Amino acid sequence: MNKQELEDFLKGAGESFRPLTEEGWTFEALGVPIQAYVNVAKDRMRVMAAVSLVENVPAEQALHLLRSGFHSDARYGIYGETLFAVFVHALSSLCESDLRVGLRQVTELAQSFGTDYSRAPMRFQWPRPSPEEAQRGGVRRRTEDAVRKSVESLRRRQERMD
Repeated sequence: MNKQELEDFLKGAGESFRPLTEEGWTFEALGVPIQAYVNVAKDRMRVMAAVSLVENVPAEQALHLLRSGFHSDARYGIYGETLFAVFVHALSSLCESDLRVGLRQVTELAQSFGTDYSRAPMRFQWPRPSPEEAQRGGVRRRTEDAVRKSVESLRRRQERMD
């Protein structure tokens, strides 16, 4: 796909299409405000939807945000102070079907934020701790333990390298 083909596809993909810059456009798809950008020189394109200000996202949601993007082409990402649902692809190898899937996944991630953080059909429900886990601190404690172990492992590796 090239820049003109991308623009032509996006014009028909939603409502209220308009240019933002020489390399960007905005429109609404399935009720979700979308921005799309292209960098021809770097052979990249991205379709994204603002989801939330980062300051409004509790830290314990980070694990769910990471899990939700593991099996899909679209995922959550942070740019500046904003959390986005984003699909990034090489422009030259992008085909219409991949773009259609990526755009659909972005809209589904934006719509499902705060509930199941998913694009259909895969679902990543907010885990409910078992009664034993709840007594030990639940999901937050489990996440903190995993992070602490990772940090300790990285520290040991660094010490061996020094």
